[in-house]
Amino acid sequence: MSVGAICNRLIPTAAKSTSVRDAAKCMRAFDEPVVVVVDEREGKRVAVGIVTEHEVAQSVVACGADPSQVALQDVMRANPGFVNEADDLLETAFWMHRNRLREAIVHDESGALVGLVTIERLIETLAGDLIGLAEPGVDEAPADRPHALH
Repeated sequence: MSVGAICNRLIPTAAKSTSVRDAAKCMRAFDEPVVVVVDEREGKRVAVGIVTEHEVAQSVVACGADPSQVALQDVMRANPGFVNEADDLLETAFWMHRNRLREAIVHDESGALVGLVTIERLIETLAGDLIGLAEPGVDEAPADRPHALH
């Protein structure tokens, strides 16, 4: 299974000039802890950054800044983790773990934004696949095959 098959395609997006306040409202409306910052390039939406609740809390609220006066470009994590929609789930999970990423932006072959995948979603899917392997009746041993090693 590929990342594109499980990624969330309905995600909050906003331009770099969007205020943190408006982005926070967008996060709330989507019930997502992130907003993907996008630019239009050659007719495609391309991710250029990501802002999480953590960045909002640390870079704006904790500093006493007015969220309506701070633009996403001032607090976004530029060059966030990207994966291709055709990438393998297990390889993506290992890559995200090594890079300490909780979420990765998913794009297609042309670089256009497809969605977002979280480490939690990857783990849930992989765990479900493993549980499915252990279910009774799946690939049971033939009756004539020995059941003991000795």
